[in-house]
Amino acid sequence: MKQQCFWMHTSWHGDNNVKRKIYLYKRGDFDKVRMDISEFVADFVRTNTVNASVDHLWLTLKDKIQSTMERYVPSKMTSSRFSQPWITGHLRRLARKKKICYNKAKRSSSKDQWSKFYELKKQMQ
Repeated sequence: MKQQCFWMHTSWHGDNNVKRKIYLYKRGDFDKVRMDISEFVADFVRTNTVNASVDHLWLTLKDKIQSTMERYVPSKMTSSRFSQPWITGHLRRLARKKKICYNKAKRSSSKDQWSKFYELKKQMQ
């Protein structure tokens, strides 16, 4: 009985330009955030009773925190790190491995770890 083996290389080219919202916390006005949230807490305790549903209370709290963040903390939109079409899944995996090896080598100062890092660096070029 003959056995046949075959290998197929497939790739998916989806939408890599996923936009993400990043809050710039260092430029946020947290004095106003604290003031706004403390006013909300006083009003929240006064208006809601023990019989209010947990879902309603959570949604109210979540909406207030989100609106306060929108108002007092600046943000920016960014795209994914690997949005270039020539960076394949294989290269992404190598980049992750290289980053992990670099961090290990930096922590341990081991010659073996540094040699692994340099080998991965060569493969990436």
